[in-house]
Amino acid sequence: MEIIRYRGALTRTARALESGKLRIGYLGGSITENKVPHNWTEPFMFRLMEKYPQVKIVSENAAIGATGSDLGIIHADSHILSKNCDLVFVEYAVNDWWTPSRDRLCAMEGIVRKLLSKGDCDVIFVYTFSQEMYPYLEKGELPPIVKEYDALAEHYNISSAYMGAYAFGQNQKGFLKWEEWLPDGLHPQFRGSLEYGSCAFSLVDGLLQGKAQGEIARGAAPMDEKNWENARLLSFDDVNYCPPFYVRRTATQAYVPYVLTANAVGAELELNVDCETLYLVFDFGSASCEFEYSVDGKLIGVSDRDRPDWCGMHGWLRPFRIDCGARGKHTVKLKIVHGKGAQCRGTAFDLAYILQV
Repeated sequence: MEIIRYRGALTRTARALESGKLRIGYLGGSITENKVPHNWTEPFMFRLMEKYPQVKIVSENAAIGATGSDLGIIHADSHILSKNCDLVFVEYAVNDWWTPSRDRLCAMEGIVRKLLSKGDCDVIFVYTFSQEMYPYLEKGELPPIVKEYDALAEHYNISSAYMGAYAFGQNQKGFLKWEEWLPDGLHPQFRGSLEYGSCAFSLVDGLLQGKAQGEIARGAAPMDEKNWENARLLSFDDVNYCPPFYVRRTATQAYVPYVLTANAVGAELELNVDCETLYLVFDFGSASCEFEYSVDGKLIGVSDRDRPDWCGMHGWLRPFRIDCGARGKHTVKLKIVHGKGAQCRGTAFDLAYILQV
């Protein structure tokens, strides 16, 4: 199994280093987010700063815990492209594990195409580790999701590093105790993050030192014509809401400026959308409501979202998918209800994003 795959050259990264300022973006989940001070991005940055002490480095970390590539498509626009990053790491293989294959690949390809066409930045895929990957690594095989994402990386000639497999190999050699790596089975601590960061640095350093194989294929045809490159947000300004719904600034999400909110059982909201699939992204928690929903006058059902023990009253950015049928204009209606589950403790409707796919 190849841990590091050198593909397209980091052309823009090299130019930025020569200019004396490098801006690095990150998309991913809790293993990458900057809320945790010992995550792999820190040792990676330290190695980079040691190698280039005269370069000003800016970190634009837009990774958010418990989110996948379906949220990454939003943050690629708002927190990576808008910052004009030179190099972007994408890490979603763990959080996308349970997402249907077609959906996650369309989202990931959408992210790649946005970054390469609109941002003209360099992109690297990194894969971490979850327990579901263990049986595959034990046999020296790539897990299915890593195979899929690396086929996408191959298509666009994007370099990749399987940091999780690197740490797994260190454990097999006796160099790394499991509890030093993943004491909770998923999230690396200081030693595990050091191994991940070292693996990522080896990839970047090797590419900059001449191991690249050609250029990133920025003009490549899409693997799937239905990828999410053209997914777009519906602004709250274009939603015809009225009391008890109102828009408020949120204080619970670093990357969400406003939510469309209400708490009243029976309150109804109508959305006029132009898409095939609608993703409603909520600031979700145990205090969240459920809702009855219909498309073009046809009742589809009532949401019934699980609330894990680790889920707080709010603070989890969580998408809810609604299939609208054929691509085009649709009317989606929502009605707030109280959930039936024992863990449903409120009726908060806090809608952060409306994504049209």
